[in-house]
Amino acid sequence: MTTLRHIWQPVAAALSLDEQDAGAILYAACMQAAEDEPTALRIHGALAARFGLRHRLAPPCFKAEYQALPPDPLAGGRKSTAVAYKRAIASWRGQHLARALSATAELAERQRAQGHWADTLAPHPTGNPASDRDEGCIDCAWSHQTPAGLRCRRASQVVASDQSGCAAWEPPLSGDPDPCAPCGACCRGRFDFVRLRDSDPDLPGLVEEIDGERRIRHIPDGGCLALSRDAPYRCTVHEQRPFICRDFPVGEDACCEARRHMGVTG
Repeated sequence: MTTLRHIWQPVAAALSLDEQDAGAILYAACMQAAEDEPTALRIHGALAARFGLRHRLAPPCFKAEYQALPPDPLAGGRKSTAVAYKRAIASWRGQHLARALSATAELAERQRAQGHWADTLAPHPTGNPASDRDEGCIDCAWSHQTPAGLRCRRASQVVASDQSGCAAWEPPLSGDPDPCAPCGACCRGRFDFVRLRDSDPDLPGLVEEIDGERRIRHIPDGGCLALSRDAPYRCTVHEQRPFICRDFPVGEDACCEARRHMGVTG
């Protein structure tokens, strides 16, 4: 383990010179933060995509699985994967690796200017996965206007109004007359349970009591028992739905995060 501390210092050189070796180094680092290979692949993809290096620094193993990841590599993954990713980038290894990847991204910029390294992208200023899409942040469901300017909900920071979108870009939901029907992410498994208020109506066959609390029952995959199983997704008790469901804001932070977790966005 002592050699790892020395690896991270000059890792920028390795990342710059041999992408296959660099991909192996990056994957090995991600495995230390992951509980299994699929989690490591998603962390690997998210780290590399953050610096526009996703395709250049592919891991030497599990290549097909890696290429099949969505544009936002964390989208559609388990909750534990997002937690592991945050833990990885906050660790001392992650901080050294981020500096190395940043240096490699600078090299990639120079290489692109000379017509090389076409499989790399400029990092997105939010730190979200890089993309070459034409749509802008201003038209993204994750953005909203604040007194300080246009703010990205995912990155929790202000972005330029003319900034191009990242790989997690998705169209705003407000323009769709029925945005929930093809999605249903908030009810299909994003949340562990729905707690009922005393004022919420009784819903025979749907409610269970656990530790003195009334909750909507869930099916084994975590989805709400009141939700239809296939799209278009409909709540079978929509007119009597609990307060927490009525209060859920379409198109805002929790909605976007649910869509990302369920792989609707990417």
